[in-house]
Amino acid sequence: MHTIRRKPKYSIGFVIIFLLLVLVALGILVPLGWLILTGFKTNKELFLDPWHLPENWLFSNYASAWKSGVGRYFFNSVFVTGLATVFSTILSCMAAYALSRMRFRSRSFWLIFLVAGLMLAPQSSLISIFEMSKGIGIYNTRIGVALVNCAFRIPFATLLIRSHFLTIHRELEESAYL
Repeated sequence: MHTIRRKPKYSIGFVIIFLLLVLVALGILVPLGWLILTGFKTNKELFLDPWHLPENWLFSNYASAWKSGVGRYFFNSVFVTGLATVFSTILSCMAAYALSRMRFRSRSFWLIFLVAGLMLAPQSSLISIFEMSKGIGIYNTRIGVALVNCAFRIPFATLLIRSHFLTIHRELEESAYL
């Protein structure tokens, strides 16, 4: 009589990777939870007893923070990020399509230009960005910040989308025309 040996349900490698991912998740969630719990404490509890739960849960701390400007800062972040993401995605898709599907003489120049854009750190161009945004009147505006973020996202997004467009067969594109 043969006994069938069953393969273990979980391999050693799977268990190790799972435990590592659990540790990473805990490394993110524990400080975040501590941060949220700290928001319910008084200043005295915060400084004298930072590791214990609050004695009196002060929900008013979050309300007063929201009233003192956190809501506006949150809106600014969402607006700038959303605008920069939409514009950089649209412009990158158009540039990536042209660089992957169309044949023109200066195509290799534009590819090198995009790679050079990846090498430019935003910190190295702070003064020129400041002067240009001040000159065209978008200094200290949300739209100005969004445009700067968009400009620094475009090279990477274009190269990433271009590499995806290169994997799409031309026959599929031609059948879409029909």
